[in-house]
Amino acid sequence: KVYLALDPGWFDNDQTVDADGRWIDFSRVIAETKCALMEVTVATNEHSCVAEGVFVQNMNDAYKQAVSGNQKPIQFDGDGNLYFAGTTFSVVENSWDDCFWDDQQSVQICETRVDKWIDMTTWQPRIFRRLVGEDTPTAITQDNEMIQFFTVLKSGELVYQSYNENSQENVLKMLQDNDVIDLSSGWGLDFFTVDDSNTVIFGAAGGGSSAANGLRFARPLATGGASKASLDTSLFGGDSGSDGWGNPVPRRLLVGDNGRIYGVFEGGR
Repeated sequence: KVYLALDPGWFDNDQTVDADGRWIDFSRVIAETKCALMEVTVATNEHSCVAEGVFVQNMNDAYKQAVSGNQKPIQFDGDGNLYFAGTTFSVVENSWDDCFWDDQQSVQICETRVDKWIDMTTWQPRIFRRLVGEDTPTAITQDNEMIQFFTVLKSGELVYQSYNENSQENVLKMLQDNDVIDLSSGWGLDFFTVDDSNTVIFGAAGGGSSAANGLRFARPLATGGASKASLDTSLFGGDSGSDGWGNPVPRRLLVGDNGRIYGVFEGGR
């Protein structure tokens, strides 16, 4: 199957009008079908809507730079369950009678016309999950958490960074069944990636003023919870003073095919 995320085109400046004087844009298709995420069966070309009234999160430059890997806004776990980051929307409908005079029949003819468009919505992505065998996805993150990026581990855990409107913090979390495990302790992060052993590897944001801004590791345990570790980046050339402001900060990270970790670091010296 192929999954198609439709772009609402709200910021497209190349819009034109049709014969009825209505704007032509991508959102017309979405409004008429109430669908922005299609599932297509390649063998038969049959298609269906994955979730009505939900936009898929835009994979912009910030998303691509933060996720050091090939994670997309639509992902699957090892059991084939579908996950995606999306924001809900509603459709507004307006109808009117379009009337004209028919000279041959000497009568007025009226046709009812209907116009539909997407109601502008606050961009507030949540993670939705559709289990194998079910038709409807369910939101599994809280509505006060604005999802920034996420990845699904093969073992089924969900790792995501979100901005919490109440605490005004960027937090990296791991969702394991119904348990939420805090990974970044409010630091936020610059990037993260995952190795073949379901280890989440990330670099904390906030500058190089502390050894806590090094590399961090978290791996879910089969018995529940996660094992955590960290690496002091002053090993890679911190300054000799006591304040530690020069500790190199990891900016990007790769896990090579040989199992080694390759990083790009920025120092203050």
